Amino acid sequence: MAIQHLSHIGLCVADLAESLRFYTQGLGFRERHRLEVAGEHAERLLEIPGLDLEAVYLERDGVCVELLHYRAPGHVDDNTHRSNTDRSNAARSNTPRPMNALGLTHLSLVTDDLDGDLDRLQAIGGRVLDRTRIDNPAYNSSVVFVLGRAIPADCPGLELRTPPVKNSATSRSNRFGPIQPHPSPSNPT
Repeated sequence: MAIQHLSHIGLCVADLAESLRFYTQGLGFRERHRLEVAGEHAERLLEIPGLDLEAVYLERDGVCVELLHYRAPGHVDDNTHRSNTDRSNAARSNTPRPMNALGLTHLSLVTDDLDGDLDRLQAIGGRVLDRTRIDNPAYNSSVVFVLGRAIPADCPGLELRTPPVKNSATSRSNRFGPIQPHPSPSNPT
């Protein structure tokens, strides 16, 4: 298996300040770093048009939690957004849960063989969301979301990503760009 380790657990939150206070003061997490996310490539990866997101990474005992606060278009409360029947139908149709739905959004796993893992997951019924794949040539890294037949719509998505490899031409300040969409049959670049 090429999957190396869990990178982080993503949680969509309604109130970032309140969530930070809970996780840091209440549970003893420490803030690792923050990330401002917007633009075409982020909208494509997360499948949310008009995206303006602040992500805060917290860590405790080797576990990383990513708090996702969607300033635009805001969050949805998936428990009230869809009825139980709608959620059941979405699960049967393998429809992804919106990334800006409150609560657990995704598990992020790091792999050193993204294409091999994607092939293996597809062979056992996984569905690669090719339209979400982003390649970052500056860091020789890629990221893509995967769904599986056995994953209900109210469970998190699976984010597979390769570890970024920093080269001498890049710096920490631009480690998330330039990002290039991955060509796919439905979205040639």
